[in-house]
Amino acid sequence: MARAIEVIERPGKPALTVGHFNLDLKTDDDIGWQHAAHDGDTANTLAVGYLPVRFLGMDTPEVAFSLPEKDGTRPRPKPIDDAGWQAFLADPFGPQYPPFQPELAKHLEAHLRGRLKKTAALNHAKYAKVAREELVKLIKADMAHLGANPTQFLLFHAFAYEALDRYGRLLAYVHPDQPPGPQRLPSYNDRLLTAGLASPYFIWPNVDPFLTAPTWLEAVIPPRQARDYAEAPGKLRAARESVRNARARGQGLFDLTDPLQLYPFELRFLADRRPPARWVIDLSRRDDLLIEPQAYYEIANIEDRLYISPEHVGFFEAAGWRKRASDRAVTSPGTKEVEDVE
Repeated sequence: MARAIEVIERPGKPALTVGHFNLDLKTDDDIGWQHAAHDGDTANTLAVGYLPVRFLGMDTPEVAFSLPEKDGTRPRPKPIDDAGWQAFLADPFGPQYPPFQPELAKHLEAHLRGRLKKTAALNHAKYAKVAREELVKLIKADMAHLGANPTQFLLFHAFAYEALDRYGRLLAYVHPDQPPGPQRLPSYNDRLLTAGLASPYFIWPNVDPFLTAPTWLEAVIPPRQARDYAEAPGKLRAARESVRNARARGQGLFDLTDPLQLYPFELRFLADRRPPARWVIDLSRRDDLLIEPQAYYEIANIEDRLYISPEHVGFFEAAGWRKRASDRAVTSPGTKEVEDVE
């Protein structure tokens, strides 16, 4: 089955997001057409194909991804435990691979080299498999709990400010569909973080408590208040506590004997040969600094990182935030910043 929404790459032009839908015409009579064509600018449609949904606020290791090619092509994804991936992650900075565009900062390269071992691909693949198996296990358990079979079981998607990403995927907090109430099952996003099988990946403004603001501009955190926002009661604080607790237990990605060597977004930008583009706010501090994208690792705990996409940085600067001055960051003027596939 094809995707209902897909992204078409166009050389020299921005990518085009398109969708495939049926007209929801139940009967070919006046009543049916009144339903299908609600008015002159609104039609009711049904998606044709599947709709991927990217879980917000979290990131799990990649099961498969495309290895870099010298000619710039993007081959079919290969499993991360493939021999090609094992060779690549043993030394992703070798001359046999395409250069980074823009240039990768030397300090970031040194940081990554210090964490990578020859087992990096197998280590990543192990945790990718465990995370996928846990998601399947959770969904099957929810089906049994709700007395539903696979065709009856429904998912409830809670969308944020952005409901669709640039790759044609829905962006949501995903729950089993059930009536609101104290017995409602938590989201899969929350449960995977609690199990230590997902790393937090908080990207403004698609994360609580910023979702409560009526507009994007009002969702901008005032300077020197990041820590207060992050510690206010709500899902962001709960998610950060879940990660801290998993680390303290040595659970999942934080296993003391074999912790995850490379976070998923790091694997993606290494393979894509594009350094990270998002600026970062330290949620553990009360300052007014936007940390340059290639220095994200200076915020030691991953649950303290709030990522700000390049197109949103201006909102924060207008509110009084400052880009941290640094002679360590490497930039290439005129090179377009592109975010990694999440």
